[in-house]
Amino acid sequence: VKHLRHTVRFAEGVGRLLEGERYVMVEVGPGRTLTSLANAHQAKGPGHAILTSMPPADERVGSLPHMLQALGRM
Repeated sequence: VKHLRHTVRFAEGVGRLLEGERYVMVEVGPGRTLTSLANAHQAKGPGHAILTSMPPADERVGSLPHMLQALGRM
């Protein structure tokens, strides 16, 4: 309930995670909302990878090839 009723400090949390030199984030589930927000973060550097586990609904690539590509990038 506390999480639903109070402000979510997503940018602060992502910034904290990206403080490391090399970091991989994987968005689990459909959509790219969190991936887009994390990619736009100013702390993102060349050693960071932010990936999605599933393709967007409008993409013609199957789920398995998309996930295998993400695993390869990791």
